[in-house]
Amino acid sequence: MPSLTELEIESRRVLVRVDFDIEIKNGKIENTSKIENVLPTINYLIENEAKVILMSNLGNPGGKTDTSMSLEPVAEYLASLPQIGEIILTDSCVGDGAKNVIQTLRENQICLLENLDFHIGEENCDDKLAKQLASFCDIYVNEAFSISHKKLASTTTINNHARITCPGFQFTKELEALKKIVHKPASPFIVIWDGDDLNYDIEVIEKLLEYADTILLSGINGATFAASANVETGKTEINKKNLPLCRDLTDRIRLNKRKINFQTPVDFTISQDDESKTLLNSEIGKSSIITEAGTKTINNYKQIIRKAGTVLWLANSKKAATVPAAASSELAKAIAGSSAYCVALGAKAVNTIKIAALEKGFDHICGSSTAPMQILKGKSLPAVTAIGLSNSKPL
Repeated sequence: MPSLTELEIESRRVLVRVDFDIEIKNGKIENTSKIENVLPTINYLIENEAKVILMSNLGNPGGKTDTSMSLEPVAEYLASLPQIGEIILTDSCVGDGAKNVIQTLRENQICLLENLDFHIGEENCDDKLAKQLASFCDIYVNEAFSISHKKLASTTTINNHARITCPGFQFTKELEALKKIVHKPASPFIVIWDGDDLNYDIEVIEKLLEYADTILLSGINGATFAASANVETGKTEINKKNLPLCRDLTDRIRLNKRKINFQTPVDFTISQDDESKTLLNSEIGKSSIITEAGTKTINNYKQIIRKAGTVLWLANSKKAATVPAAASSELAKAIAGSSAYCVALGAKAVNTIKIAALEKGFDHICGSSTAPMQILKGKSLPAVTAIGLSNSKPL
């Protein structure tokens, strides 16, 4: 499988599958990070005089045209970037209109195919659609790692028809970062299990038990494990159905021959009577609401992080992004300031890092959760397999 930099791309039609499925309100893009992440690939193609064709899905139109989910706002944003030339948005992802735009592309023009999900064949892995898309290009580039867990005409089936296929720069970066965590993490390997989506995380944690050296609990997940050990958690919103799961996992770790260092918080920051304070577990009352791990816990975790060889900050959250709690910010600073190889995964982690402007302190920040979580579970990704990047180890 050639890399993009090994290919002769001058004057060639290069079709790039991107993930521009982003939130748009009143015609304005809320978060441009998915676009920013793939700009290195787009810029490389422009600089090397390729004929660039971009394609993406947006929203869930169910195979029907819905103008409220048009990629027009994305086209407008791309056109506003100084390094990008004119953007021509087609009327459909396939058909004569799209074909004519591609055939007549001039210098400093980029073709953006209209929403792939307007076509029923995209989610059905339709071979005819995949063949039509492949006919538009000399080279197919997959730069949509975030949806590589899905089987789609534009990410999997298209590889059966495109003459040359390769991953984009961001796709490769995401995959290599996760492979480093899964296959050869530098020791000691520290997992910080943060956030509040315990059920979503549990299969990953069970897999990490095979090779992690230390697991540090924080956030509401930490409070849930504390509750499973009969610590008072007051009015904190804890799913009591998860308590037996926590007890079972704790017992398995205790009996594990690898002797994993598994730590839960010894104190918590709580909200009580409109006041925030830190209390030891034994001091938490029935009217308290736990918001984060406490100062003593975080200071202990910081000492452990300082000696780490690899850190995975796993912090998925079911809640909307908010201003990070002090504990999360302290964890982010400690990880970013360490000499370890650091990867962050999950909405809570990503939001905290962004607000604290600590991106440069992390070796990789996963832009999505589902595909990376599948890799951490040891499962294969259809788009990775289709483009020929799998190896003998599960990915």
